[in-house]
Amino acid sequence: MAETVRTEFVMHGSRAVLTVFGSAVHIEHQVRTIEQAVSETPALAFDLAKALVETICRTILQDRGKIFDAAWELNKLFNETTQCLRLVPESHSGDPEVRRSILRTLAGLNSLVQGLCELRNKGGIASHGHDAFDLSMEPTQALLAARAADALVRAKLAEFQTDRAEENSKRDATTQPTR
Repeated sequence: MAETVRTEFVMHGSRAVLTVFGSAVHIEHQVRTIEQAVSETPALAFDLAKALVETICRTILQDRGKIFDAAWELNKLFNETTQCLRLVPESHSGDPEVRRSILRTLAGLNSLVQGLCELRNKGGIASHGHDAFDLSMEPTQALLAARAADALVRAKLAEFQTDRAEENSKRDATTQPTR
């Protein structure tokens, strides 16, 4: 068995989300659990990294009043979330090179989303069931997935905050959605 490396990992980007969505208990629980799972239960970090990205996407879509299907795969959820946010700053809206560069960056983020899905499917402890003797991935790979999800969540939050500052929101960040 591989030697366990104890890491104090903090999801700084996702914790920034909690300052905006102060009552987002679900996000807070996911973040705390991922931070702990990275070194203690790496396989769980893969499941939760994907779930955290899903949560932020669903929260943004809900805030924007966009209808989404609970059965959507993460890639579709991420793309729909991206489409409802203004990605090009007003100051550069007429610059096609800026738009192209942002679209290239988004293509990279889509690859990141796909990678999180694949890591979760292959290495997650709670996904799809595995052979009882499959070897788990190590904390290093869990840390990669957690950091990727953290960066992605922070990027979506930044886009969301920019939009929110310029538009009237459908609901206040401190209120919970009605179900």
